[in-house]
Amino acid sequence: MHSSLIAWIMRAIPFGTIIMYGALGETVTEKSGNLNLGVPGIMYLGGFAGFASAWAYENSAANPNGAVSIIIAMTCAILASMAGGLIYAFLTISLRANQNVTGLALTTFGMGVANFFGVFILNGASYSAAPVANKAFSAKIPVLSGLGDVGQVVFSYGFLVYAAIALAILMHWFLTRTRAGLNLRAVGENPATADAAGINVTKYKYLATCIGAGISGLGGLYYVLDYNQGIWATTGAWQKHRITDHQAAHVIGVEAIHVLVPGDGVQHRLLVQMPGQRKLAQDAVHLRVAVELPGLRSSSVSCVVSSGRACSKLKKPHSAQSFSFPVT
Repeated sequence: MHSSLIAWIMRAIPFGTIIMYGALGETVTEKSGNLNLGVPGIMYLGGFAGFASAWAYENSAANPNGAVSIIIAMTCAILASMAGGLIYAFLTISLRANQNVTGLALTTFGMGVANFFGVFILNGASYSAAPVANKAFSAKIPVLSGLGDVGQVVFSYGFLVYAAIALAILMHWFLTRTRAGLNLRAVGENPATADAAGINVTKYKYLATCIGAGISGLGGLYYVLDYNQGIWATTGAWQKHRITDHQAAHVIGVEAIHVLVPGDGVQHRLLVQMPGQRKLAQDAVHLRVAVELPGLRSSSVSCVVSSGRACSKLKKPHSAQSFSFPVT
């Protein structure tokens, strides 16, 4: 029960961080009086732009650096997201378009643009990865992350998790303690009164919408380069099959699953992020994972479960277990 609770918290916090960035960005936008329903599309733009820039950097640099990858990815993600926010602001503020319709259209637009240009990155492959960026974004806090259960629950996440918390506190201070923040709230609550008081309503609306979009884009960036292990995949049909209890692989410290699809001729690498893996990696654990493969056409697949910890404990160069199961 104790380990299950820790595992649940460790999975809930990263996923909540994705939503938190979107909520923070939309909070800024709504304080100006705009309701942007295009946040998912903006997050999609930010995630793709951040991944694409990191991927391009890693594939062009001889020795890619994690810090440089972070700067490039975050800059491109924020700029792309702000561009999406600027489109929304122009349509709804300057052209007076319906906010609800524009926001929903922006969601579709963002997903379409990201998937369209994502095809060029995939170049026929089922997925692309940016491992250097993923390692940099998901790096845990040294020393503190090893302090038992407290270290696991509180200090074992990438820096964007803590940045989201700091940003929420900073935003509260800005909206309640600064002149610009109070002016922004006045614009959202009563734009006519704010205009009579000499506040540039249009300027505040544009800035709030674009900045809010940039913050939301960080949520998409975090999802792709941290939560999703730095992987981008947009093509192919996906089918799922959950391994039953009697098919569960008994391994030590799971690192990855290599899935072999008969007749496919390709070995797909399925990265596994098991709840509580950091805690349970030292002990024997049962793995239950939903296998998801693009373009799965065969009636059965074979899995080889690699265990890095088992290799080190058994002092063997390679250690793995395999099993097969039907796909429904």
